[in-house]
Amino acid sequence: MEVDAQGGELTFKRGLDVDVLLLCNGAQVNINKTKVVIFSRGKVRKFRGFMFDGKQVEVVDEYTYLGVVFTYNNKFKRTQKEQIAKARRAMYSLIVKSKKLRLPVDIQLELFDHLVMPILLYGCEIWGFENVKQIETLHMQFCKQLLRFKKSTPNCMVLGELGRVEMLVFIKERMINFWFKSITGKENKLSSIMCNVLRCLDVYGVYTSPWVKFIKNSINELGMTNVWLDYQNVNKSWLRLAVKQRLNDMFHQNWHSTINESSQCVNYRLFKTTLRLEEYMVKLPIQYRVTLTKFRCGNHRLPIVTGRYLGIDRKDRICKKCLGNKLGDEFHYIFECSFFESERKKFLKTHYRERPNVLKMYQLFNSVNDAELINLVKFCKLIILHIC
Repeated sequence: MEVDAQGGELTFKRGLDVDVLLLCNGAQVNINKTKVVIFSRGKVRKFRGFMFDGKQVEVVDEYTYLGVVFTYNNKFKRTQKEQIAKARRAMYSLIVKSKKLRLPVDIQLELFDHLVMPILLYGCEIWGFENVKQIETLHMQFCKQLLRFKKSTPNCMVLGELGRVEMLVFIKERMINFWFKSITGKENKLSSIMCNVLRCLDVYGVYTSPWVKFIKNSINELGMTNVWLDYQNVNKSWLRLAVKQRLNDMFHQNWHSTINESSQCVNYRLFKTTLRLEEYMVKLPIQYRVTLTKFRCGNHRLPIVTGRYLGIDRKDRICKKCLGNKLGDEFHYIFECSFFESERKKFLKTHYRERPNVLKMYQLFNSVNDAELINLVKFCKLIILHIC
């Protein structure tokens, strides 16, 4: 393909079924910084040379534009890897400084959102339709290090204790808002033209872009199909707020479903009913906070947990500290096990010891009384030490 740029006029010749559009407008082009990427399912081995103003333009497999790596196969895995690598460096720096300054949990989470997440999600409006599992993995890595959890801890518990949502929620929100801003922009803007063309191609069944498909499905999942069909009559401010609210509501519903269906959350769902940052995370000293969090979320070696790794049926994970032949879970050791009877009288009020039930477990683990929480932590720590 040859392009003649003399006098600001461009002449195009088509070859190898590749269309190229170059806009010059009389501006000078640095040929050393100009590259050509041939987008196709596989690498194009044979092609004619690309010439611009009598000079050959190099053909590459990938090109970084405004920090986003575009590859010949329309995949953005390379972009995600680079963003994850940059975000990981920022995350470890944050962890080190937070430990040195002994920052509380809520401050560390806020710093992550303002310092690490912008790096991690940079350009997600473009590449967010790809599999973002690795993005969420880094997010979970930070949260589990913050809570001092094992890697095997269910993500739903981690998110529940910290009141967090998955990165996919933010990605969908950004992509939908970016699409709407682009498609409703000035008619002569290239981004607006391309968005409208892609939408028309999808509507008439000619071609469906993976990016457009992801946005369309995301909008439909939110019950906002009218936005896709009649975007011209949608208020921008309303859309921004509505998308954010519905995405969060949907995630809360999914989180509750996961908690209720998970076999590892049988006791956790008794006292954890709301996706929010627990108050004890901020109120208690770190040594107490870590112990209570681990006990709440199954980061211990009680029979209910060790039996899972040993392949023992749930009904056979019996407490070996007493003769009650009861399931060795958190409820049993806190309220029932005779081995800890004297300690139970020492650390728990009579209200919790007499006729224990699910409601009392909920009240105990959600207590706003600092003294009650500290005594509970001491009791939990004692239980863990004896069982281990």
